[in-house]
Amino acid sequence: MRKGLLWLLLGMGVLCAEAQDVSGLLEMLAESRGMEGINPDDLHGQQTDLNLAGEEDLLGTACLTHFQVRSLLDYRERYGMFFSWQEIPLIPGFGSQEIELLSLFFYIGTGEVFTKHTFDDCLRDSRRTLWLQTRTVFPRSIEYSPITAQEYALRPNSRYLGIPWYRYYKFSSELPGRFLWGLTAESDPGERSPADFFSFHVQWKGDGWLKNVTAGDFRARFGQGLLLWNGLSFGQTLSASGLSQREMFFTPYTSRDENSFFRGAGLTAEWGSWSVSLLGSLRRLDARVIPEGFTSLVTTGYHRTPLELEKKNSLLSYAAGLNISRRGKQWKAGITFLGYGYDRPNTRDTLYYNRAQSRDVPFGGLSIDFSARWPDWRFFSEIAADFAAATAMLTGVIKYWDNGLEAGLLFRNFAAGYTAAYGMACGRNSTSSNELSIQFVMNAPVKKALELTVSAYVFKFPAPRYLCHAPSYGWDGRMQLKRKNNLILLRQQRSFSDEGRQDKFSLRIQSTAAINDRFQLSGRVDGLYLMKTGEKNEFAWAVCTDLKYSGADNIWYTTFRVGYFASPSWDSRIYIYETDVQNGFSVPALYGYGWRSYLLLRYRPLQNLDLWIRAACTLSGECKTELKIQLKWRFRLKRQNSPRQLDLVIPEEL
Repeated sequence: MRKGLLWLLLGMGVLCAEAQDVSGLLEMLAESRGMEGINPDDLHGQQTDLNLAGEEDLLGTACLTHFQVRSLLDYRERYGMFFSWQEIPLIPGFGSQEIELLSLFFYIGTGEVFTKHTFDDCLRDSRRTLWLQTRTVFPRSIEYSPITAQEYALRPNSRYLGIPWYRYYKFSSELPGRFLWGLTAESDPGERSPADFFSFHVQWKGDGWLKNVTAGDFRARFGQGLLLWNGLSFGQTLSASGLSQREMFFTPYTSRDENSFFRGAGLTAEWGSWSVSLLGSLRRLDARVIPEGFTSLVTTGYHRTPLELEKKNSLLSYAAGLNISRRGKQWKAGITFLGYGYDRPNTRDTLYYNRAQSRDVPFGGLSIDFSARWPDWRFFSEIAADFAAATAMLTGVIKYWDNGLEAGLLFRNFAAGYTAAYGMACGRNSTSSNELSIQFVMNAPVKKALELTVSAYVFKFPAPRYLCHAPSYGWDGRMQLKRKNNLILLRQQRSFSDEGRQDKFSLRIQSTAAINDRFQLSGRVDGLYLMKTGEKNEFAWAVCTDLKYSGADNIWYTTFRVGYFASPSWDSRIYIYETDVQNGFSVPALYGYGWRSYLLLRYRPLQNLDLWIRAACTLSGECKTELKIQLKWRFRLKRQNSPRQLDLVIPEEL
């Protein structure tokens, strides 16, 4: 079996590899954060018009190289606004996969900004979207099985109170560049309430001194994320440009995650080169509460049993923040202050991995950030300290060359006791603490349409951390070749801890080819070799193939995948990205031995209406099936002299 796989790998190796694709991004995120499903709203929030995006907007995605950004902007300047996603592969440095990558963060609109508006503009020119989604899993778990009243009285938390179907509702209305509002509601399988989680947001952008007012649920992202940053990021990005975060100030919260947002209001005012941002938040959190205080925050979002319902909204949290920034032509500097607390004291147990962290109120901190461009160099840095005087610092530099070559270096130094509840996980841990590391990324064009990406991440954890009772260290190296839709990725990981040494060697090869104008065939092979001190070595592998169909009339779109995986244990698991319904990506962790398959169907009965159906099945000992259904309705009251039909430019394959 291994010999046959080796020949298959070598046979596909002739297909060589442009910059990072969406599958690699989401797989790294799933592996580092332990997530099996990823919502694009959790990545960067509200989508913006690609025809209005500037250099900072494009670089801020952390997915594009500087060469790709300049190439896209030059193309738009030469040929005008984009009218469809099918123009993207015509840009040097872009292929068909970049359509899916860009659609995570942008949509193709009119390029109009409504600096002056009336109520009639809001009614006629707003871009409105309604999403409805449901899903369920077969077979049902035992928590949904029948139970007698006597048994339930003895074990009330052994059964779920609600139906085994997920329910999701989302509505948004946007007047480009001026006004945005929307709401989100959802209930997890097993929850009784039709809308267990509800979120509302409204945002207004002005052209005077008051630039931004955001109310309801919102995110705040300042500096490089050490102190104040709601939302995820790609700490191990394969793009040098992605080492630096793009400050986004206040953005509406449109995700379904029940934790990473503020509830209140934020505003930004500008006077010349100066800007001032203020935020205030008051909301309830899920927590384990005892008479003395709270022992931990609960972030699962599940409220399916009486015990889980007891933890719902049991802790009141409050926060207030201030940011003052000044921008020059090629530089920016800012200072951020954040204070936060809870209505109960923190009484969690002191254990080996959290001994250094502060538990005393008030919580919060102060940070200073700086970034500059000169002329082909980019420098960025942030230094933060919490109220217990624990510090965190990161600083980096990126160099761009005219031929498309770019390289970046990032240094991190996070104290073990640094605490920032609303900061971003800027390193390898779940928080920006207990890390000393250096990261290097280089993107180099080798030949036309061929790019080499090399990255190295060397790290040390000076203090004990969860499941590791002593200081530890290691490294993570990657080398990728990509050409259009063909890719080879080689990775080597090594870590040293109190349990000994662990080595992982992995290889990923994928290729896509068009059969004709309607059908596209792609294949992928993953191999992983694991060595651990005192344990038997493990070899894991997975292979899958996809068949895609796009109808000529743009009514039907279908993707079918079938694959086999073989992994002896969880430690040698393999993450493989799967195409999902629009705005619903999936990266399952495959381990054990079995088959994985899914069928995705999109049907467009009307120009503005999309119906998505996805059925996924894992056969490993038992057959586990997931069914997902999503409806998307786009509508807009258009003027008679509208210059274009926005609804015609939605990407077909998404």
